[in-house]
Amino acid sequence: MTEVAAGAGIETKVFDMLATLGPEREDVTGEALLEDLDIDSLDVVEMAQWAEEEFDVPVDPEKFVGSKTAGDLASRLAAIVAEARGG
Repeated sequence: MTEVAAGAGIETKVFDMLATLGPEREDVTGEALLEDLDIDSLDVVEMAQWAEEEFDVPVDPEKFVGSKTAGDLASRLAAIVAEARGG
């Protein structure tokens, strides 16, 4: 799987996960502001815990500080996973 394809797969999984925290799935897009989705810092910690289990890599919630959109979260997670897997 290419890095771009892997990132796209992670993005979909992150968006699906964020939708379990309250927003409608169709509202969770790369450009959607976390504030508009009612995703707060505790939700981001929950997402980080989910990501550790989902991708079997250590995920520090502090890596997501400053994220403004759902796409930011997905991009940062893709980079964390790639780094942990030696990519």
